Amino acid sequence: MKYFSLIKTAAFSAILVTAMAFSCQDHHVPDPDPISNCNRVDGTPRALPCEFEVTRVEFFKTNTKQIIETIDAQHLQGELIRGNAARVQPLTGHDGEVFIVFNTKVYVKRIANSPSTDWNKYRIAQFKLGKHPEHGDVIDLPIQWRNDLAYFQEISSWAVGETKTFETQVAFESYPEENIDIYCPIINYNAWEMLVAPPYNYELVRDVAEATLKYKVQMRLQ
Repeated sequence: MKYFSLIKTAAFSAILVTAMAFSCQDHHVPDPDPISNCNRVDGTPRALPCEFEVTRVEFFKTNTKQIIETIDAQHLQGELIRGNAARVQPLTGHDGEVFIVFNTKVYVKRIANSPSTDWNKYRIAQFKLGKHPEHGDVIDLPIQWRNDLAYFQEISSWAVGETKTFETQVAFESYPEENIDIYCPIINYNAWEMLVAPPYNYELVRDVAEATLKYKVQMRLQ
């Protein structure tokens, strides 16, 4: 049995961004006591309330809508088969290595309003921290984490309690690694801009994200 690890390179930044396709999934009565704050990686409270909760990630077989794996709070360990990938392509500059790309759908529920009505540009990306987790999601270190508006989608209406879905992709590399930790954050463009500037000076994507779902995946050949 061979396993594969999630890609974490600047060259693959385009695949890590959301496919910019979303839909309204359901409407709920707002939670009576929505989460008003959340913690940073170091355990200290985040300066702004967290807007969202990532509730589910679905993996699809090839380029169909057949669900082959579902990740949620009750099931945070997934298993994938290479033959179910949407595509497999050579990894530039690495003989014999390949990208293994899966189509996914991410479910995001709003649990609190944004600080301002015009703070409505969002992005979802899925990543792993790699061999050096202290550098894995440092802002501006890898190219894909620069706060480029081209990677964000404006969503003008999103009520508290409402869930929307985003179509994304997750890419893996073909060198062995078991039980890969994957992070799925949703980011507010304006909150990012505020939190990376003084006096906050946040440095990690996980700290500026409005929500992050951490889960594990094993990959096998068949």
